[in-house]
Amino acid sequence: NHSVIDVRYGYQGRLLANAEFLNDPESQHFSLYGKRLLSGVKQPITEDLLNLAGVRLPVGELFVIDGKTVLWLNETDSVGNLFPEGFSTDYLIISNNSIGNEDELKPYLHAKEIIIDKSNSYYTQRALQESAKENGLSIHQVSTNGYFSSLWRK
Repeated sequence: NHSVIDVRYGYQGRLLANAEFLNDPESQHFSLYGKRLLSGVKQPITEDLLNLAGVRLPVGELFVIDGKTVLWLNETDSVGNLFPEGFSTDYLIISNNSIGNEDELKPYLHAKEIIIDKSNSYYTQRALQESAKENGLSIHQVSTNGYFSSLWRK
């Protein structure tokens, strides 16, 4: 399964993806080409111009766009004590079974939106969805709801 984030802002884009997707031009074209054109991003993925303020972490990436923080957890290394208690992010994206149960999700309960992508196993997706519901969290499950889209400026 691919793990893909395509950030578009204005007429620029930045693709964040796993190596499998980056090495699959057919999937890139099928999944992104039309959406990018509709949003005004015309440059090829290899020539992305959008600079994201952020940092690569042992467990994924943390970046900021238009004042909103996005934490993408895409590594299965322990994410346990990496962030201080009460750490808050606007968007938490969970990939590759990086969080598999409620205990691992607890440090991120302050996220405004949780996105579970299709690279997670069915079991992990179900466990995270149940945990989020129990905690009253907003959740978007890509395998059920389709790709996630958000306007950065409203």
